[in-house]
Amino acid sequence: MEKAYLQIMDLYRQEGLKPGRLTQLGYFPKWTVVMGDNGQIGRAFHFDGEHSVYPLRDPDALLPLQRFVGKSLLALAEELLTETDIQLRAVCLAVLNALSHPLNQAEQLKKRGFEPVEFDNLEFINAEDRVVLVGYGALIKETLARCPVIDVCDMRSLSSLRTVSIGRTIEYGPPGIRFHGAAENQTLLADADIVLLSGSTLVNGTYRDLIRYARKARVIGMFGPSAQLIPEFLQGGGINYITTSGIADADRFYQVLSNPYAGEGESGTYKYTIRMF
Repeated sequence: MEKAYLQIMDLYRQEGLKPGRLTQLGYFPKWTVVMGDNGQIGRAFHFDGEHSVYPLRDPDALLPLQRFVGKSLLALAEELLTETDIQLRAVCLAVLNALSHPLNQAEQLKKRGFEPVEFDNLEFINAEDRVVLVGYGALIKETLARCPVIDVCDMRSLSSLRTVSIGRTIEYGPPGIRFHGAAENQTLLADADIVLLSGSTLVNGTYRDLIRYARKARVIGMFGPSAQLIPEFLQGGGINYITTSGIADADRFYQVLSNPYAGEGESGTYKYTIRMF
């Protein structure tokens, strides 16, 4: 993450931007959220609940970070850049995503040669393509609309992902999806035409190897809210397609996540996609 931090800081200097001061650090279902005092806000996936594939830690382990409240987001980022603990890596990515927030506004992106769009129907996927998604969740419906069968790699157990219907026949589903464990990543990605990686691979650091495995893929994309880092960093690592979400109303978004059972979903967010091919 050090490289991403340095690239962000270089753009801050070029654009005359000022980092915000930390106002809130939140640990919510699925998401770690960092918010600064000038609307800079970012989030990152953490592996808890049904996604607990790493040893669990009490969120209270984050309480010592309260000492950074009121300090520059840079101070918190610099504290965490070399951390290997998965929980602290999620905080670090959330900080970098918060710092990326002003740089990911549409006018800023266009100024730097990127053309964000609100909607993308994945028409670059052909029916005969070998499509592999790493991370089961987003883009499944959209991908299956273009390709009848897709492969999905996930670190969770197969039993937590696959459906079974028992009648006169036994049918496994969901239809069109072949599930695989992480041990099959290298073999599957080596033959893939299209590879779509969850932004959570930034948190656990697996994205580097996954991109390296996908040596023949014509599109290597990254999806999900964790993928809010500046596109220059992702492009430099081999990503040429990004579909993620920004946060339009920081206070509203933080309030909604603070009460996850109110049924307000992704209130305060907007989606955008960047193609680099």
